[in-house]
Amino acid sequence: MKLTTKTGLSFISSSAIFFLLGSVFMYYAVRVILADDLSSRLYQMQSDFIENSLNEIDINKLSNKNIFIEFYKKEGEEFKLIDWKRIFDEEYGCGIDFNSRFPPLNISNSSQLLSGKLRYGMVSYGFEMILKNDIFKLKIYIKDRELNTSNVIETPEVTLEEILSD
Repeated sequence: MKLTTKTGLSFISSSAIFFLLGSVFMYYAVRVILADDLSSRLYQMQSDFIENSLNEIDINKLSNKNIFIEFYKKEGEEFKLIDWKRIFDEEYGCGIDFNSRFPPLNISNSSQLLSGKLRYGMVSYGFEMILKNDIFKLKIYIKDRELNTSNVIETPEVTLEEILSD
C-alpha cells in the first residue's frame, strides 16, 4: 500500500517503515544482549584468571621492579616521605614513582655474590616543583629474583641546587 499526499508524492509503504523500525530495534536489542553476554563472560574469565593466579603464583612476585627509591624531604628537624604516586593525584595515586628495573645482572644463574656500581638516572619536572631548594635525601635498596631485599643505602642531605651545580 502506498501513501500519497494531496500533491501526489509517493511515500514509502507502511510495511517498509515498520520493517525499517523493526530492524533498527532488533539491531539494538541484539547488540545489548551480546554486550551483556560478553561483559559477563569477560568478568567470569577475569575472576577465573585471578583465582588461578593466586593459587599458583606468589602475589609478591608479580611486581617487575627491583630497585626501589624513596625520597624524604626535610620538614623542621624530621624527614617526611614523599609519595610521588600521590603528589599530583592524591585521590587515585596514579602518579609515577621512581622505582624501576635493572636487567638481570647475573645471567648465569649461579649463586655467586655480585658487587659493583649501579647507575640510575632520574628525570622529572616535579623535582623543582616539589623539592624546590629544600633539603632532601634518598633511601635506596634493591631486590633479587627471590625477592631478598638488599641493605638500604641513604644519601647525605642535599638540595637540588647542590646536585645541579656538580
